[in-house]
Amino acid sequence: MRSSDTSGRCGASLSQEPVEFIDAGEDLVVAVIAMRVQGKGSGAPLDAPAVWVHELRAGKIARMRAFTTKAQALEAAGLRE
Repeated sequence: MRSSDTSGRCGASLSQEPVEFIDAGEDLVVAVIAMRVQGKGSGAPLDAPAVWVHELRAGKIARMRAFTTKAQALEAAGLRE
């Protein structure tokens, strides 16, 4: 798993690191991501989870849906925690 670091237009620093990938059945993957944002001016950190449901077609991501909790994403993918 790789992490990524970017800087947004507002100058904030953003890093994302995959925590878990869940096979949700045919052509669905749930990705749990740890995000960290650091404000440019204040330097204040914000840690937040992001959970994505990826729908695949022909081995490529065709659609991504974002959720704030793992339970919401699993439910959307037809699974339970």
